[in-house]
Amino acid sequence: AAVGVGPDAAPLVQGVVGQPVAHVVPGVAVGGLVEGFQGGAVGIHGALGQGRRGRGSRPGRGVGRLGGSGGPGFGLAPEGQAGGVDAVAVGRGLLDNCRRGIAPEGQAGGVAAVAVGLGLLIAGIFGGAGDTRTPLKISCLIICLKIPLSYGLIFGAWGLPQLGVTGAALGSVVCRAVGCAIGVYLLTSGRARVHMRWNWRLPFNRDIIGRMMRIGVPTGVQGFFRNGARILIYRVVGWTSRPTAATAALTIGLQMRMIGIMPALAFSVAGTALVGQRLGASQIREAERFASNTIRLCMTFITVCAVLICVFAREIVDLFTDSAAVIDMGTVMLLYFTVAQVFSALSIVAGGVLAGGGETKPLLYYTIVAQWMVMLPLSYVLAFLVDMDAAGIWIAWFIGGVAQGILAWTRYRKGAWKQTVI
Repeated sequence: AAVGVGPDAAPLVQGVVGQPVAHVVPGVAVGGLVEGFQGGAVGIHGALGQGRRGRGSRPGRGVGRLGGSGGPGFGLAPEGQAGGVDAVAVGRGLLDNCRRGIAPEGQAGGVAAVAVGLGLLIAGIFGGAGDTRTPLKISCLIICLKIPLSYGLIFGAWGLPQLGVTGAALGSVVCRAVGCAIGVYLLTSGRARVHMRWNWRLPFNRDIIGRMMRIGVPTGVQGFFRNGARILIYRVVGWTSRPTAATAALTIGLQMRMIGIMPALAFSVAGTALVGQRLGASQIREAERFASNTIRLCMTFITVCAVLICVFAREIVDLFTDSAAVIDMGTVMLLYFTVAQVFSALSIVAGGVLAGGGETKPLLYYTIVAQWMVMLPLSYVLAFLVDMDAAGIWIAWFIGGVAQGILAWTRYRKGAWKQTVI
């Protein structure tokens, strides 16, 4: 039996559990522009701090990839939170949105694209200079502002207009814009490690732009394929025998996956910056040492987290819903997702090391192979041709994650990233 969800809670719930769908479902044109700008910004800001090989004795500037893997669409900053909300009711609404191709934040997509893109670029500049605390502080401020502002705009509290789901989108955009303004101020005021000066006659340097594009474009395109796979996996889930429960379970799984994968993203950022700095100073041995230690620490931490999630999988899913169908399906799904998460973490942290050496194309190829050539076709085959229903989709996700982790690890072991010239 599902817990009742009042009409006033629906927009807020869409902001909480629907965040992955809100960002990965392009919704015709606007959503596509949002994802394109976001993916391009992730790629370009990953190239901002790349060190030059063999030019100088001190470490070159590292590469920052804050938010590079999951992006804002899979972050831990939901629009709000409602108690006593059942995931089945949420899943039904999300399933309808997927079928129509509509994202809750689509109404403000154009402005959101600018805010998200600029925010990623600013984070990349700080990260390239070795400062990851400032972007973290800005993100925390955005979250603290977004929760009350979105609540007020959704429900019309404190004299604000009642806008429903549009209020959640507007609150998110306004807070991101504030964060961007703070970041620009810090960069141009001389209060940060990087001091940018306004120069409206920016020279067109083909060499710099070319190197940025060679590093950034593959990462941006990788974002398209990664998020596109998320869209289609929701679509495949919608064809199962119990689409509402399966959609709710998948959404819970993606949220829990992001909680568990956060350490890998952090280690990836550290590995990219440290490896990029050492390679920029031609300190190959030091780069190897930092790379191996980063991967070893990351995998140890992720494995411990994965074990804990597996042990308490049913209790975790039970926090989201009282529906027995969702709990049973979600528990099985979470087990597959958690084991796959170990290999996904390996792919992320090894990818960070590769990016530190300027190797971003292999990561694009591995995403296409693992998610588009393995996971998506196999999910359809197992779910419908082998008649495994939703369980086949969870197994396909697991196999795709394993494949991507093995591919990234194999590329890292080859060591070509240590000789890449940028």
